[in-house]
Amino acid sequence: MKDKQDIGTPKCKYSIVLSTFSAKEDAMECCEGLLESGAIAGANVFDPVTTMYREGSSTMSSSEVVVFMRTTDDKLELIKKLLDEFDSSIELSILNCSQISSQYLDWVVSSIH
Repeated sequence: MKDKQDIGTPKCKYSIVLSTFSAKEDAMECCEGLLESGAIAGANVFDPVTTMYREGSSTMSSSEVVVFMRTTDDKLELIKKLLDEFDSSIELSILNCSQISSQYLDWVVSSIH
């Protein structure tokens, strides 16, 4: 039986870039530009998402759009540059993934290199 997962240490480092937007249209426009530039292989746009956070001694919540973007580590600086050009107030978090199926990583790499 063929191993479906084939998870191990990848040759190329894979990351998920997480960012938030106030409007779905902005998230979609930004992702389209990142896809066209070859900075990301794909993105998931979640709308709306309720975000909860602490502000002082109060618990707050707001509605926003969350985007997960799939890429390789060598594209992170390009993503930061393009996001800053799109909107300098965009914050991002980078999730480094140490294990990923080789088939999935091959798709990511072939999509952006």
